[in-house]
Amino acid sequence: MDLRRFVPRGPRFLPADFGLPGDSRLMGCLGNLKPQKDPLAFVRVAQKIARVHSKAAFVFAGDGPLRSKVEEEIRKRGLTKRFSLPGWVREPEKLLRGLDLYLSTAAYEGLPRAVVQSLACGVPVVAFSVNGIPDVVKPSLNGFLCPPSEEAELAAFAVRLLQDRGLRSRLSRAA
Repeated sequence: MDLRRFVPRGPRFLPADFGLPGDSRLMGCLGNLKPQKDPLAFVRVAQKIARVHSKAAFVFAGDGPLRSKVEEEIRKRGLTKRFSLPGWVREPEKLLRGLDLYLSTAAYEGLPRAVVQSLACGVPVVAFSVNGIPDVVKPSLNGFLCPPSEEAELAAFAVRLLQDRGLRSRLSRAA
C-alpha cells in the first residue's frame, strides 16, 4: 500500500465541504456501503454519539447497494443535518486528514486500507475488533477497539475522544 499521500499535514476537507456545520467534530469512514462495512451500524452508533455530543457530525464516503437503506436510516434517526454521504471521494487523504476520528463499524475485514491510511494521516481510530484491525489499532495508543456489535461501547469511546482533546492529540501523534 502506497502511503506517500497519507500524511498528517496537507490539504484537508472541512465539515462545510460536506454541507455540515463548520464547527462540527467530524467522524467518518471510507468504504463500500455493503454488509461487510455495516454502514447501518455506523448510523446507529452516530445517533448514540449525537445524543451526547452536540457538535458531532458524520461522513461516510463510498457507495454501494445499501445506500438507500443508509439514507433511510439517517432520516429515521433524525441525523440528516449532521450526516453526509458524499459517495466516493477522489482525494481520500484530504477526507481522512479532516476527521477528528475514524469510526469503523465493519463486521469483518482483512486489513482495511482506510484504517491504515487514517493512522498514517494521524487520525485516531475507533473500531470493532475484527480480523486484521487489531494488528494496527492499539488500544489507548492510537485508538480504541471493542468487541463486534458493541455499538454502545464504540460510541462511548468516540465520545471520550471527542471530549478529551489532550487524549485525541496524544493518540493522533502516536498514530
